Amino acid sequence: MKKHVNPKDFLHKVYTEEGGVKEHNKNQQVIGILKFAGIVWSIQKLGRIVDKIERLPIKTLEKKDEEPPC
Repeated sequence: MKKHVNPKDFLHKVYTEEGGVKEHNKNQQVIGILKFAGIVWSIQKLGRIVDKIERLPIKTLEKKDEEPPC
């Protein structure tokens, strides 16, 4: 959750530190794009891990070549 921000302080920050409203909007878009790209990358990485696990042989299903002791 975001804490309450004083509008006066926020506008002062936008106009002095971030170069105005247009620049602030561009910065927010870039941050959103980076978050989205990070999520997509994480999902792809997780999918590759799941594929590797899926392709592993199941050891209990393998037949043993040795004969049972008599």
